[in-house]
Amino acid sequence: MLVYLIATRLYNRRVALLATAFSTFAVLQIQQSHFFTMDTFINFFTLLAFYFAIQVAYPEKDRAAEANNAEGAPPPPAASGWRTIFSDPLLWLCIWFGIALGLAVASKLNAALMAAALPAALALRLKRIPRTDWDRYFPRALAYLGLAAVLSVLVFRLTQPYAFSGPGFLGISPNPKWVAQIKELAAQGAGDIDMPPSLQWARRPITYAWENMVNWGMGLPLGLLAWAGFLFAAWRMLKGDWQRHLLLGGWTAVYVVWWARAFTPTMRY
Repeated sequence: MLVYLIATRLYNRRVALLATAFSTFAVLQIQQSHFFTMDTFINFFTLLAFYFAIQVAYPEKDRAAEANNAEGAPPPPAASGWRTIFSDPLLWLCIWFGIALGLAVASKLNAALMAAALPAALALRLKRIPRTDWDRYFPRALAYLGLAAVLSVLVFRLTQPYAFSGPGFLGISPNPKWVAQIKELAAQGAGDIDMPPSLQWARRPITYAWENMVNWGMGLPLGLLAWAGFLFAAWRMLKGDWQRHLLLGGWTAVYVVWWARAFTPTMRY
């Protein structure tokens, strides 16, 4: 569902239907759902946060303007009165992004990297707004960004109570036991602890995660097709159409390289 919504916003319904069909039959997603791992939860909430970031970066009105060969976006709403602020779609997109991000990080801490998507999306939106309107847009964007950060922390506090000492909601000091467990897991994942299951990751090439994802996680036809799409988007960016592909392509590149360099580059991560 989220693949369809993202692809529809970025491209068109034909691309979205194809992407959804390919995602439906990806082996790794079916397997991990069957195993009921936390990766299915982080995948859903991370994509949900990303969907809201996409809407921030590419408003629907902008797409209509592009269809008519128009340039730029309509000016942001005037900052006069609380009613105007609460009717601003950008405010609610940032709110929903913060909630989705908090749920993603509560599922698995690695989702914290998705926090960079919102400022990147706001910057892309700023690029599409006339400079004469920057003085109205920029302070509001900063306020919304801060609100999203606060909401993500509150949602994390609600949905990951093990991370805090408690006993009440305002007991926000870190839980020493939880912190110790996270440090131990991080040490295992980095290979700093001589743990028998970790020996399989020794001396793996940086291409290991990519090869496993293409061969087994998606299957050779879908894996090669997905990366052909990524390379095509990169080529389009070099040809000047970089705004449309930057958020999706940048996220894919950063996250894949980040995990490919890890000591435990298992493809489900």
